[in-house]
Amino acid sequence: MPTENNIKENDKENNIQFTYSDKEIRQRNLSEIQLHILGLINGQPSITFNELSIKLEMSISALRNQRRQMEKKGVFLCRKGATKKGIWEIILKQPTHFDHHIDDSLD
Repeated sequence: MPTENNIKENDKENNIQFTYSDKEIRQRNLSEIQLHILGLINGQPSITFNELSIKLEMSISALRNQRRQMEKKGVFLCRKGATKKGIWEIILKQPTHFDHHIDDSLD
């Protein structure tokens, strides 16, 4: 979980800055594309799903699939505020083995 004491650490492979500890991210065994998604959201929390799709050169459905895979690993992307004017919040939780409802209306 992000805390005030966490220091921004630079991911040398992907050149992505995270505001949560590198160890917390590494223990999730995220793929390179999933790390890239987190990096884009961390760098621009107001980015939309459509903008992510364009930057990552992947379809919305493929992006949603990546999001579901991340949730299975305990990394939750939560949209706060209005669809086009809101921001993303990255929440780290212990991975669970039950299905989570994903609000696909956040495009």
